[in-house]
Amino acid sequence: MLTANKAKILQKLKHFGILYGAFTTLFFIYFAPVVLKGNLLAPDDDRMQSLPAFLGERAIWSPLVASGWPLHADPLAQMWYPVSILLSKVPLPLGWNLFIISGYSLCSVFLYLYVRLITGKRFPAIVSALVFPLSGAMLSETRHAPIIHSMAYLMAILFVMEKLSRNSSLLWVAAGMTALGLCVLNGHMQFVAYILVVMVLYAVFRALTMKEGQSKFLVNVSAIIGAGLAIGAVQILPTWELTRFSVRSRFAFIDFLSYSCHPIQAIGLVTPNVFGAMNSTFFKIPYFGLDFRPPHFMYFGLLPMITFSAAFLLIRANAMTLFWLVIGILTFLLSYGNATPLAWILYNIPPFGYFRALSLLYLIAAAAFAIVCGNVLSRLMDEKVTRRRIVVFAATLFCIACGAISLSVQILQQVIELPDRGSLEGNLPPFWENPAILVPFYGSIVILIVFLAWMYKPNWRPLKAALLVVAVADLAFVGLFNEWRSERVSVASMEIPAPLVKYRDILNESKQRLLPVRGVSGEDNECPPNLSRLWKVPSASAFGPLLNTRYLEVLGITEGGFMPVPWTFTSDFRGFDILAVKYLTVPRADKRLDDYRIDGRPIFVKAGEIGKADIYENTRAMPRVWMVGESCLMADSDVVRTIRRGEMPNGDLFDPAKIALISNAGMKSEGFVAAAKEMKVENFSGTAKIDSIENRRVQIEADSSNGGFLVLSDLFYPGWKVTVDGQPDEIVRTNYVLRGVALKQGKHSVEFRYEPMHLYIGGAISLLGLILLCAVSWKGLKQEPAPLSPAEQ
Repeated sequence: MLTANKAKILQKLKHFGILYGAFTTLFFIYFAPVVLKGNLLAPDDDRMQSLPAFLGERAIWSPLVASGWPLHADPLAQMWYPVSILLSKVPLPLGWNLFIISGYSLCSVFLYLYVRLITGKRFPAIVSALVFPLSGAMLSETRHAPIIHSMAYLMAILFVMEKLSRNSSLLWVAAGMTALGLCVLNGHMQFVAYILVVMVLYAVFRALTMKEGQSKFLVNVSAIIGAGLAIGAVQILPTWELTRFSVRSRFAFIDFLSYSCHPIQAIGLVTPNVFGAMNSTFFKIPYFGLDFRPPHFMYFGLLPMITFSAAFLLIRANAMTLFWLVIGILTFLLSYGNATPLAWILYNIPPFGYFRALSLLYLIAAAAFAIVCGNVLSRLMDEKVTRRRIVVFAATLFCIACGAISLSVQILQQVIELPDRGSLEGNLPPFWENPAILVPFYGSIVILIVFLAWMYKPNWRPLKAALLVVAVADLAFVGLFNEWRSERVSVASMEIPAPLVKYRDILNESKQRLLPVRGVSGEDNECPPNLSRLWKVPSASAFGPLLNTRYLEVLGITEGGFMPVPWTFTSDFRGFDILAVKYLTVPRADKRLDDYRIDGRPIFVKAGEIGKADIYENTRAMPRVWMVGESCLMADSDVVRTIRRGEMPNGDLFDPAKIALISNAGMKSEGFVAAAKEMKVENFSGTAKIDSIENRRVQIEADSSNGGFLVLSDLFYPGWKVTVDGQPDEIVRTNYVLRGVALKQGKHSVEFRYEPMHLYIGGAISLLGLILLCAVSWKGLKQEPAPLSPAEQ
């Protein structure tokens, strides 16, 4: 039995390897304009976020960003994702490009296997497996590696669930556990939530349509969900803890709606480049549409649109087709945010209210329509459609195409006439000469003709090949004008700019930090996050969706790590000082820092030039650790106000070198039980210096003749413990976001150590999940193999 199962598994793995190799080769060829030049498929966020995580040190805690950051809890750091860990060992550019392309190829493989299983035919499966990864939505996500891999795992889970609905094999249960576990470790928790909903809906649908074995099927799916989440617990629990202290814990409905699709972007369903192209290799019209989600994001191909129409006009859709039509339409409508009431309903269902960017649901819609495309093609290969219905269908589609093109022209005209688009009028060709209008129009006619010809002989190979070629060419052509091709990211650009090395060495020596004022939108010479972590430059900035709310509040930066314009801080602001910000970087033309003075003396002094950027030294920056003789207990609101205004509630000036601001708010919920107490030492004198800094440990030597309060300019976060001369003591939240501890007189050895309890608990649960996975796999190997279905044969 064991030998028979091994033989069957090897046979399946061989088949999988052939498919994976074929699709990987295909996508390498498609992305050749970037790959063959030795560049990286890492536009936009990938370069600033995913690549530094991929290449950087995989540490539990990093002192290099946001004045200390629980890296293991940040899901987009992909700390525990095996695929990222493995491919990060492969030299650039191959390792990263293979990481991106493997997401596309795995998505194609599993979508092919799924559609092949539900239709029993290769041709529809090949079409579906190509039109979805080449859709505008998927190609736009070359800038978000975790999203690409999440969609691959959705396809894998659907394939496994469909197999289990036909054959209750423990090996398929184990495969499902692995896929969901990897999906969680991949780190995009928003997609994990979406995928779980799709899993539940699909399980209910299949249970209702199965003739027998419903109970066993639902038990197997429940086991997959339970074990998959258990395997990912090492990521889930720390991320949940991090979310509690992030801006996501206070998400209002308006925040939830941010980065949704705009109704005007629906124009991209027909004319994806009507607002110009990201590069001008063909259309020669610079992009002038909305900044987020350009219309080509909405383009999922002319053939899927034709088959979508055919599901209503040509054939009587079966249950499977209807299910995916409903999923596609619902997620399509949800992606448009407040355009429908559905967004408000979703916002009030936990945990979806913690997420934003409803436009991401459009990827599920595009996948659903690709599956519908395969289903409809399969039905048309089996059913004989009357000539009259075909003529009516063709005429209807032609009228729809003409109407859609006409609507695109009207929308384009309205956009051109907007006040801020006045410069475009007269610079765009008339619609009868505009290639962004003409190419989709003629393309739709060509594809419709080939589709109608194929319908007459659906099993004739030349027509199958012709339909596949025009469908793929349509999407591939539009995809050439996407971000992946317009943004050049070289391997050399991931190295630290030479002029920054000097300042990195100074900061590492002084244990202080740098703040790029423009954050992630700054040039490389400004040392933007999270490239700064890769370059080992200590930074007070960071880039990510789960940044600490208190930290953003006291420093005045956004999730992109930049200071919003206009700046709101004054010369009395002490936030930079308490966070040991020694240097600030700004563009060369920005001279605003010169205007900040105290008692006639400049606060920020230009220290040098780095390419097209200037670097300023903060003359009031505190060291990484210091001692004060007084701590003042006050409400959180007063602490923030004091730091931002530089003035105590009683009107005295706030000098962080002399007084520490402490508060008790939220301490118990964060695991700190001892209440903070005020103290004041007369005739205080004391010193403190850092002996060593490691990722999870800070060793400090302190000396005070009559006691005092030690302040460490590192982020206050649950899990940090402190010992004084080897004896446990209590950390006090200081200056709203920092760590502090009261010391008695004399010399002391103070050690801060990070012991993340949620990581340990999550790790233990993940270990149990892996043990369960191994047990199920072993039992599945000993299980008698089921006979092959006709589709498998």
